[in-house]
Amino acid sequence: MIPGIESLIKKISEGKANPLILIGGDDRGLKKEAFKIICDALLKDGSPDTNLESYGENHPAVPDIISNIMTRPFFPGNKILALIDWDMKNIEERHLKMFSSSIETGIPEGNFLIVIPEDVPDKRTTFYKQIKKSWELLEFAKETKISDSELPQILNGYFSEKGFSINSDALRQLIIKSDFDYYKTRIEADKLMLTLSSGKGVRVTLADVERIVTSNKSTVVFELLDSIGRKEAGRSVELFRALVRSGEEEMQIVYMISRRFHSFLQFYDFMEKMEFRKPKGNINYDMFMKSIHPLIRSFNESYLSGKANLISGHPFYVFNLMLAALNFSPQSAAKAIRVLRECDVELKSFGMSKGIIVEKLILSLVSL
Repeated sequence: MIPGIESLIKKISEGKANPLILIGGDDRGLKKEAFKIICDALLKDGSPDTNLESYGENHPAVPDIISNIMTRPFFPGNKILALIDWDMKNIEERHLKMFSSSIETGIPEGNFLIVIPEDVPDKRTTFYKQIKKSWELLEFAKETKISDSELPQILNGYFSEKGFSINSDALRQLIIKSDFDYYKTRIEADKLMLTLSSGKGVRVTLADVERIVTSNKSTVVFELLDSIGRKEAGRSVELFRALVRSGEEEMQIVYMISRRFHSFLQFYDFMEKMEFRKPKGNINYDMFMKSIHPLIRSFNESYLSGKANLISGHPFYVFNLMLAALNFSPQSAAKAIRVLRECDVELKSFGMSKGIIVEKLILSLVSL
């Protein structure tokens, strides 16, 4: 479990948790994991998933938030209203006062409000001081020194749960190569274990990390492609800007996005020729490896031998590619390729900022 959250989970199990929870800091991965753990704990009593109402974009107006959190859920159990990436700094002062005064009077028992601000809140504001005084406040800062980071403890536990161990030099290099980012380190840790999964008790070495873990820029590239596949507009634009800041050319990024959508078309061809239908419910990695990946290998051998194969590679990469492809349709993917061609012309012909052109492209793709 993430250090610093045990006390809150204990209070939830005892029915003594503060109904107002703010998850702050600049480590998006740790905030996301903390949110998942808290929601699991609050809904553990049998409360249905429908009692969780989460907003990541297009947040309700403050009066609607107040009305929502003051209303009991339709189904019995705890109710959670979550405001993720809430842009608190641009909310009018009068609305913040209305929000504060309303919830301070008390919200119905069993209702919980979880706020994850878009940016680190200004600690000088009256609103933040009020939060610090009367809310459950969790803060996860991204450290830049191994000695200050909680990631070694978290990752050691994560490897141990899966039957692996990792030496200290390998762990240090894994965290550094993942830019001290919890989300990236988890992805890379999964990749290490999947690659080395020859049996329980495997010890991950520095040589394994150097061989398997990608560079920071490569990790962000794959995260951008997966984020577009999940149709996460804000996150995709943020990752694109991070790539540009790291020196990646806009044209190269568009090329990689285009290649991803062409791989979708190849995946749809696999679905048609192998008579594969999207399973109902969530698809986990074990299910993919057992029943889907063998079909893809067979398709590659039968139909793509000697041709450009865009749905091959490490199974974990193909798994994420499949999830992204299933978020689109053959028609929307074909439309995306037309939009990408138009973007290519704009980048080569127009005087507009290349960054603006590609951001417009990304927003168009996630809306398909």
